[in-house]
Amino acid sequence: MILEWINTLGPILLSWPVVGLIAILIFRKPLHALADRFLGDDVQRVKFGAIELERVRVEVNQTKSLIEQLYVLSMSEDAFGQLKKLSTDSFGAFWLDPDLRVGLAPELTYFKILGYIRFDRDANVVDVRDLPKGNHPEDDLSRYIRVTKQGHDFIALREQARKEQNKG
Repeated sequence: MILEWINTLGPILLSWPVVGLIAILIFRKPLHALADRFLGDDVQRVKFGAIELERVRVEVNQTKSLIEQLYVLSMSEDAFGQLKKLSTDSFGAFWLDPDLRVGLAPELTYFKILGYIRFDRDANVVDVRDLPKGNHPEDDLSRYIRVTKQGHDFIALREQARKEQNKG
């Protein structure tokens, strides 16, 4: 008779769902405490072995903040303003130093090196050195230069980073 009970109830008691329920009942207090650590307002750290989830999240946020700061600081406000103005396709009048040492010429060279602009709108102008030098009040620099997708992406990322930096 006892063997029949063991034979009948044994597989039921040792099945995975029953074992799981028994484990939950036995470990309900530690599991409840763990859930509170995840869901509580004062979450400090949650440990699973050597991994601390909260610390990782904080480090990711700090890294994101540093990257945003890097984007904002990677170019002067003046140079960024020039790139943004070029991206409108209506830069307008310009003055280019005949020696290409000051003003707009070094910035255009910098933008070209970074891949933010291309000289592909006029077959006679393939570089900064080919642009008309001196004052050109009636000309439009955008006739010679196009901002690339990479340049537009940089502008968008930098503006987003500036917004994020101003929030925090």
